[in-house]
Amino acid sequence: MVKKDIPYGFIQGNKIFRLGLNGDDSVLLKEVTDESESEVISQLNEAFLKLQTEFIQLENRILGTENKGSFLAKLINLKKQLPIHNGLGDYDSIFKKVALYENQIVDIIQSNRKRNTEIKNALMLELEQAVNNNDLHEAGITIKDIKTRWVKTGSAEDTVNHDLEDRFSRMIQTFYDKRQSFFDDKKKLTEARVSKYDSVISELEKINQSKALHNHVKRVAQLQSEWQTIGHIPVKEYKARNEKYWSLCKVFYKDLRADKPKTATKEDFKGNLKLKQAIIDQFGELEKKSLIQDTKSDVETVKKLWKTIGRVPKDQVSTLNDSYLSLLDSISEKTFIFQLACRKFKGFAKKDVEERNKLLNKLVKDLLARDQNELETFKMNMDNMHVNKGSFVDMLEKKLENQEKRVLSKKSILKELQVLKTAESKK
Repeated sequence: MVKKDIPYGFIQGNKIFRLGLNGDDSVLLKEVTDESESEVISQLNEAFLKLQTEFIQLENRILGTENKGSFLAKLINLKKQLPIHNGLGDYDSIFKKVALYENQIVDIIQSNRKRNTEIKNALMLELEQAVNNNDLHEAGITIKDIKTRWVKTGSAEDTVNHDLEDRFSRMIQTFYDKRQSFFDDKKKLTEARVSKYDSVISELEKINQSKALHNHVKRVAQLQSEWQTIGHIPVKEYKARNEKYWSLCKVFYKDLRADKPKTATKEDFKGNLKLKQAIIDQFGELEKKSLIQDTKSDVETVKKLWKTIGRVPKDQVSTLNDSYLSLLDSISEKTFIFQLACRKFKGFAKKDVEERNKLLNKLVKDLLARDQNELETFKMNMDNMHVNKGSFVDMLEKKLENQEKRVLSKKSILKELQVLKTAESKK
């Protein structure tokens, strides 16, 4: 049977064959007649040229990008097509280039996966530390960042990739389970505290409805002490209850005062002392809160309650009044700082504890620096004055004393903020 050679193939027995890749067996392409031979060969050449064009486009994309790994699947698919493609042309040259790029990309992928393995092992160590952090807010932020970096990092080496992904997912789930458990416990604690607040209110309502109020003075003082130690609940749960609580206390002391001439033959100095001490304790709790919430209304209520209490033993008057006035000064200073923070920092009252403390720390430091400068300037001006007696000097000395108090007060607040920061970091 006569064999007729053509470029990249031959014709034998009215059949066109293409030379096999790299010396492999020839590939039957099509049957032809003498009349259709040139047309069929032209069609087969065009089919090769189309495939060659597609390869050149793919080659240019591979050479023009750093992320060559994404082209590996296309190269493998092209490599599979070459031995069976229905066309005539230099398939060997395309095959050699495809094999070259494939090997290069495989090497790059292996190198990248080795690097990815190292990165993901390092991220696993970070994740382990974050999961063990008891500050769930801080841990949540860190874990979100780790997850983002994990997703951006490509696959690790095949031998360890599945294990790394599995460990990562389980550790992430461990954190979310731990956080959910914390929120569940927090919800139960809040519900228990709300119940205690309601219990105090309920008992105060019953006491106010009784006839002999003087028999309940001690119990009311105990309830006031309990109220201050129940603990934090959300503002939306606390606000209405707190208003109700202060209203009931106010009613009790008002009615008690009106009831005393009928029920008591002499003033109960010791009872009054306990009541005032209880109110000072309440003032102390309000003083602690004045940096982070609006206590103005509660403070005014407590001040009115203070005035309704009668006389106390003479040897206690000075101590009680000093404590009361000292707390009042501190509350006034902290209230000023809180209101200033609310004006300077949008949404200040709703920020979390850590963020509020950071903003307060900066604000108080700025105020302290201003007060210290004013104090130094005032002292310098006083030293340059030659007046040494009279009411004017008394006024200057009083002003100096007040300025010194402001400096000391802000230093004290800074120490308080540092203690809060340390306490938060240990949670």
